[in-house]
Amino acid sequence: MEQRGSVRAIQNRSGGRVNFLSDVWETIAKLHTLGGDRHDGLALAEQMEGVIDELLPSEWKVGATVTDSTGQCSRVRRILAPCFANIAFTRCFAHDVNHLVKAILNSAFKNISKEAAGVENFLNASTSK
Repeated sequence: MEQRGSVRAIQNRSGGRVNFLSDVWETIAKLHTLGGDRHDGLALAEQMEGVIDELLPSEWKVGATVTDSTGQCSRVRRILAPCFANIAFTRCFAHDVNHLVKAILNSAFKNISKEAAGVENFLNASTSK
């Protein structure tokens, strides 16, 4: 609660907005943090809407929500964006960069391993035993 007061004080001094980062749907032990058995886009949208509805009357200025780029999070953004026109619903740029780097590294290492296997096959075939 003290942390919330500190953030509120900074917000009041600066006139700034807070961003609602919603990314951790489960713990390391794979336990769902939001509760319930449903983790589809509609269920997540209902839960996020509840948090936003709690923040707005308490004079929090929510500027944006940031989620990852999964299908259910895309659905959450499509559901909530029309309901909260003054809030930007965005994807996490860091997640997107992470996915891009993984794709590049996977393709690069795939090609390198194929080439290495080809060299090994060539050497094995050409070396007298």
